Amino acid sequence: MAHGIMAGIDKGAVGFCKEFGGTWHNCPEYVLIDGEISVEKAKEVLGYEVVKLPLTLFVPEYLQARMPKDIHGKMCKGMYVLARQDTGTIIHNISVTDDYTVYQNNSFLEVIEKGVLASNPNLAIESCGSLFGGKKAFVNIIIDRFQVKKDPSETLMRLMYTNAFGGLSVSACAHETRVVCNNTHMIAEAQGAANETLRKFRHTTGVQQKVDQYMVELTKLKAITDAHKEALDHLAGVQMSVDDVSCFLGNLFPIPTDAKKKTTSTRSNKQAKVQEIFETAADLQGPLMGTRYGMFQAVTNYSAHETETDDIDAAFVWNNIVSGGNRHELNKKAFDILIEDEIPEPGARKLMLA
Repeated sequence: MAHGIMAGIDKGAVGFCKEFGGTWHNCPEYVLIDGEISVEKAKEVLGYEVVKLPLTLFVPEYLQARMPKDIHGKMCKGMYVLARQDTGTIIHNISVTDDYTVYQNNSFLEVIEKGVLASNPNLAIESCGSLFGGKKAFVNIIIDRFQVKKDPSETLMRLMYTNAFGGLSVSACAHETRVVCNNTHMIAEAQGAANETLRKFRHTTGVQQKVDQYMVELTKLKAITDAHKEALDHLAGVQMSVDDVSCFLGNLFPIPTDAKKKTTSTRSNKQAKVQEIFETAADLQGPLMGTRYGMFQAVTNYSAHETETDDIDAAFVWNNIVSGGNRHELNKKAFDILIEDEIPEPGARKLMLA
């Protein structure tokens, strides 16, 4: 279930549908709205509460004669399951401990309303919803809209706040994705990991204060988004020569002079694939052709779509990016190289490109 929406249990609302379209999954649990989502609608969607229920021992009849009489119904000290109070649905059937603190959605929404939106009236809730029966609850907010120089597509900067329960963390990040389901939620977190705004918080004592503070801090990202746009505008205005491409790929996937044949072949193939995307991808042609911005997009495209194997599927790839794995590090490395005034000669042997 890529969308993560449980029929008849989860609820969601997706706004600005006239401008950006509806949802790919068409689940009736997620209603479509023209314009922004009101706080009242978000409260209606995410107003359920989660409770800790103590675990007790259940002794089946066939064992009762062999067990102490007082064991049936005995509470398991320090062990709880998490359930929705409105439906009784268990949303996490692995026990949590005494120190697990439930951060309720209503508290989460109150900070968004009074601490985020009240002080930033230009922001608008784009979507909100619950996933996996209420195990996740997210609110996605548009913070800025801009176009990178030469790129005809509009970039929307967003903030996503997620309240999650049982083995999952409360999180907040900035990103560029329209979130309407679980797989788009994962993409948004991947982008938050890549731009280093993704923060996760465990459900322990003091979690609410920590989350509240970071949620408000993220609303100050306008200055950061301006700097991000400025950096992307700069990359879109710099053409890459053949030597630039060679040096960049040589730095991105270095081939030591003493590399074994297998290493040389593997890294050469990676260089060639990124260069192929850079030169042939349909959305990197026209004004973006041959620019550093185009090369950065080629690398992120490679990381997300060209690293799957028989043993590594798309879900693993996105999780690798979200968790700050090697694909995230590759994207960051590419940006750091491209933003330099001059792309340096690689420290190892360059691949000679035709």
